[in-house]
Amino acid sequence: PNHKIMLSSVEMSLLITACVTIFYQLAFFFVAAYFKFDIVTDLAGGSNFVVLAVLIFSLNSIPLHSPRQWSNTILVAVWGIRLSGFLLYRVVRFQKDNRFDNIREDFFKFLFFWIFQMFWVWIVSLPLTYLNSVDDSSRPNLNGADIAGIVMASTGIIVESWADQSKLSSKLDPLTSNLWCTDGLWKYSRHPNYFGELLFWWGIFISCSQSFYVSNNSAFYTIISPLFITMLLLGLSGMPILEKSANKKYKSNPKYKSYRSETSILIILPNFVYRNIHEVIKCIFLFEWPLYAEGLKDTADVVSPLTGTSD
Repeated sequence: PNHKIMLSSVEMSLLITACVTIFYQLAFFFVAAYFKFDIVTDLAGGSNFVVLAVLIFSLNSIPLHSPRQWSNTILVAVWGIRLSGFLLYRVVRFQKDNRFDNIREDFFKFLFFWIFQMFWVWIVSLPLTYLNSVDDSSRPNLNGADIAGIVMASTGIIVESWADQSKLSSKLDPLTSNLWCTDGLWKYSRHPNYFGELLFWWGIFISCSQSFYVSNNSAFYTIISPLFITMLLLGLSGMPILEKSANKKYKSNPKYKSYRSETSILIILPNFVYRNIHEVIKCIFLFEWPLYAEGLKDTADVVSPLTGTSD
């Protein structure tokens, strides 16, 4: 006998979002690879989030979407439109993205980046994909966790937008284009844009998780979304690379050393507070990890956060 494979609404949505993301990213990849330019790269990433959010929201056949589904879908759409628009403007303004200087001409290296971008979009979208795949109508009202998550996500958008604009303005100013940015939130965090992005995705997860009751809490696997973006920014392609680059470039500048010693690496804090926190506390709770000192080790004043002595 023939056995039909029946997929749940969530499984179907996961399959649809995977297929759409692969097709969407490959389409942009071939354009970028053929013309050998970077204009569409970040546009493809940010806009893909919007496409998945709106698509799964629209495909859900429930009679009435819940306030939780509306609010989180709108937040992700606003975040994606803002980010992709900003990054498109930036790459058009500067004509290229230096991240791709060593891989743009290599078809397979360039393709690997786009494959990674597929995983990034699909994985980070998981909480909203789940939320928009279920009938959330039995608990329609937003609760305290929803409000907290929505406030976190909204704050994240504001923080990331403000930080991005301040950094761009600093780069466009001839007086500061070759210096580290200390404008706006950058005075209180060395990576305020990443802090905003992490606030956003953890906030989205917290609110979306309030719908997990639909599947008897079996959807907690979607926590991989904020964990993945946290790992990416703190341990892989984000802060380690940028810190190493800045350390090598400015390590002989006393003003940079001062900025680095009194400015939190991620969480926005007043300088007088951060400079008076013990190094061990900074390492454990404020993410001031030893790997971020790479590029400074040939200087005499590099201090190990765990031992308080020079490396």
